[in-house]
Amino acid sequence: MLFHDVGEVGHGHGHDHEAGQDLPSESLQLKSVGIDIGSTTSHLLVSLVTLRRQRDRLSSLFKVVARETVYESPIILTPYCQGLTIDTEQLRLFIEESYRQAGLTPGGIDTGAVITTGEAAKKDNASAITALFSAWAGRFVCATAGPHLEARIAAYGSGAVRQSLASGEPVLNLDIGGGSTKLALACDGVVIATAALAAGARLVAFQSDGTITRLEEPGRLVLEAMGLAPKLGDKLALADQEAMARTLARCVREFVQGDTLSPLTRQLLITSPLAPATRTRKLVLSGGVSEYFYGREVQSFGDLGPLLANAVREELRDLPLQVESGERGIRSTVIGAAEYTVQVSGSSIYLSREDLLPLHNVPVIPLRLDASNLTVDGVAAAVLGELAEFEADDGPVCLGIHWEASPSYHFLEALAKGMERAWAALPPQRGASSRPRILIFDEDIGRLAGRILAAEVGPGVDVISLDGIATGELNYVDIGAKVGKAGVVPVMVKSLLFRP
Repeated sequence: MLFHDVGEVGHGHGHDHEAGQDLPSESLQLKSVGIDIGSTTSHLLVSLVTLRRQRDRLSSLFKVVARETVYESPIILTPYCQGLTIDTEQLRLFIEESYRQAGLTPGGIDTGAVITTGEAAKKDNASAITALFSAWAGRFVCATAGPHLEARIAAYGSGAVRQSLASGEPVLNLDIGGGSTKLALACDGVVIATAALAAGARLVAFQSDGTITRLEEPGRLVLEAMGLAPKLGDKLALADQEAMARTLARCVREFVQGDTLSPLTRQLLITSPLAPATRTRKLVLSGGVSEYFYGREVQSFGDLGPLLANAVREELRDLPLQVESGERGIRSTVIGAAEYTVQVSGSSIYLSREDLLPLHNVPVIPLRLDASNLTVDGVAAAVLGELAEFEADDGPVCLGIHWEASPSYHFLEALAKGMERAWAALPPQRGASSRPRILIFDEDIGRLAGRILAAEVGPGVDVISLDGIATGELNYVDIGAKVGKAGVVPVMVKSLLFRP
């Protein structure tokens, strides 16, 4: 990952730039690695990413203008050394060998992402995995993807988001992996709703003779609903494997339709279901099972993959949905690894204490505000709604605010009071009361908004309010300390690389 402060981007010099001065247009080219560690498979992808400074902006905003895949690793079964423990040593050896085959060294990588998804994200050492590869491979964005984030990632990587923008019609992305099935509804290039179900191809795994070597709890529930109660070491006959695949496929169909759910499907829900999907006629599949669905894979890996794909195809046949071709299937999560923008927040910022910075890898929660919802109640509801879907640890989070109203005191006061009402309503275990309030606006209102918010919060609560920075879905930010005579703050916006 490259860090450039103001004036170093594309120059290699540390010249200061006064706030508001127009910087010359330049391009950057970054070598980017994505590592996906899933419940069933793991793989790696290397991209060459070209970013260009936007000529019509006074900020240092860079946007991705081109991406070239230069290496794709083999797809391996995620190694486990014990039932609940992922074998990090085997993963390290796999990454090292992939780097060797790609002709790379860790020092030759500029940026990237390590994403742990599905059942792998629940294993005992999921955090150790992301920490291991972040330290070994560089300053990567490392995320253990919960169900909502994983669903969004899949929709971007499959091309469903891009198709919704190009066609002007909503597109539903159906991602079927080893441990779960995710839905994401994309409209006009944005994911507007997500949901997840514990239905996947590797809820049960077996040897060639049917001997069960792995049985997840959701798989046990499905077999129990079928009147079966096998244990590890028992044999699951081919007829029972086929019946299990059909049962899971019926649950997937109900999940896609969203209107009437059977008791089993309700048991398997990870999140609330989507509303009935009659709003869209287009469906795209991604995930490992999609490789069988689209006929790109025929080899069995000792699970229900081929059987589940066939059963899902039959179940979807009668639905009023047009199945579109998915772009990358199983590789959706790592199609571009990491997108990079280097931006600068100018002198109109607010910091309650300068020693709050720098901060690294702060997740961004997007929030769109206009005159229609800029009331205390409206802001509180919007913030709580976004925080409820965000799988956060005990670290800081940032609100990335797209501001569509006037910068009047009335609206800014409503913003401050609504945010504090939302934070006060969070459960104590979320630790929100002691975290700094971090705001990033796309309009130049950071200083004024920060001052008003600081006046509203209790003693000891810190505020960081920046502006002139564009953020969006799946973003993380690094916020540097103040630099230069103008006191600007360099901000790096990082996200999984998906361009609609």
